[in-house]
Amino acid sequence: MAEVSKEHDTGVENLSRAEEYVDCGFAYGEKGYESVIVDITEIIRFNHNYEEAYYDRGIVYYDIRLDPDDAEAYFERGYAYGEKGDVDLAIADYTEAIKLDPDAVAAYYNRGNAYDRKGDYDLAIADYTEVIRLDPNFADTYCNRGNAYHHMGDYDLAIADHTEAIRLAPNDAAMYYNRGISYHHKGYYDLAIAEYTEAIRLEPNYAATYYNRGSAYYRKGNYDLAIAEYTEAIRLDPNHTSAYYKRGHTYYDNGNYDLAILDYTEAIRFDPNDAAVYYLRGDTYDKIGDYSLAIADYAEAIRLDPNYADAYDGRGVAYVRMGIYDLAIVDFTEAIRLNPNYATAYRNRGIAYEENDDYDLALADYIEAARLDPNSVEVYFVATPITTSTATIWPFQIVPRLSA
Repeated sequence: MAEVSKEHDTGVENLSRAEEYVDCGFAYGEKGYESVIVDITEIIRFNHNYEEAYYDRGIVYYDIRLDPDDAEAYFERGYAYGEKGDVDLAIADYTEAIKLDPDAVAAYYNRGNAYDRKGDYDLAIADYTEVIRLDPNFADTYCNRGNAYHHMGDYDLAIADHTEAIRLAPNDAAMYYNRGISYHHKGYYDLAIAEYTEAIRLEPNYAATYYNRGSAYYRKGNYDLAIAEYTEAIRLDPNHTSAYYKRGHTYYDNGNYDLAILDYTEAIRFDPNDAAVYYLRGDTYDKIGDYSLAIADYAEAIRLDPNYADAYDGRGVAYVRMGIYDLAIVDFTEAIRLNPNYATAYRNRGIAYEENDDYDLALADYIEAARLDPNSVEVYFVATPITTSTATIWPFQIVPRLSA
């Protein structure tokens, strides 16, 4: 049988009572303001740490005293809305504050942050730019505008802004960290590592910096260094799901499959709804020959994401390895339906057909795989020609490699 391979490419009772009071207290149209304040105050009495209740009470207070010409009142209420997560209401209040006071730097800045949270990066950049015009020495504005440029994929402008932020705040680890992220996305891994290293010097307890420096080392192929960085990220933040995920991936690439499985399992414990981690753990089980567990993980990935073409292909590969060709063909066919240009799935289905003695179907799939990806199969001519009464034929042979 042709060889198969694959790509490996993530106080309860008090709280309950407090939530009930939030539902009642926030129904402004049904109660007077004084009753609302009493309700929210009762929430705070039950749970002193319930921050959302304080924001709700603050919003009500500002509603009571709101002067239609008081820019500061709109700003403060906008801030309360923003902290509560009501971004659109926050933007509306900041906009009103700006209308009343066109030089309200903080309103532009906070509105820019609100737009950024919504993913409206153009509008965020416009507000940050206005803040810079009004106050050109505020490092955080350059940092935030740089982040907005980064999210839009304009890494050069992002780096320029982060560089200015560093000039204004040379001892702020976040500025170096963010410039490192932009270098990282441009593929400048050495520069990214240098930035992360400086950020760690200034703030040695931030897990995300180690995580990203590990990712840069991984991109450079320095797997041992990457593993060390992910390990430090996990030490600083034992709930860092992505660090388990990436360390598992690195262990896999380093051939440490048992350790990879342990890390993928831990990542699943933290996030049991991530189809990609089940897929990767399935790949790893397949690699060590535990095909039943591989199939179970691929099946869970498919349950979580029914359009996961790679998971169908991976399960098909495991079925082929177990000699269950009919089920393998069904899975490869579904992978092809989901991704009609999936050369790997055509090649793998061709192998399953060949093992099932369906040579015509196998040949058709090999040819389609070769059309989609000329490197997916090897085609070579047999050295000895066949001579017939009418012609000399040079037979060819296709050598597929099963992979997912």
